[in-house]
Amino acid sequence: MLKKTFRALKPGGTIAIAEWLVNDDRTDPAHSLMFAVQMLVNTEKGDTFSFNEIKRWLEDAGFKRVRKVQAPGPSPLILATKP
Repeated sequence: MLKKTFRALKPGGTIAIAEWLVNDDRTDPAHSLMFAVQMLVNTEKGDTFSFNEIKRWLEDAGFKRVRKVQAPGPSPLILATKP
């Protein structure tokens, strides 16, 4: 899906992802871990992911300047730009 999004964006375009981020050790923050439990119980393959996991997926799809931006709500936004 990220590769399709990358191809669809014009050069200089930015993708914004709102996600319940967990830390790399999957031990915090509690609200994101509770969401992970909901995903586990209610979906076949649902999960939550760390910023570094999502960053790697975005970079593999061709995005650059992957970064977190504070936003209202429980988790930051993830922004990535198509060169």
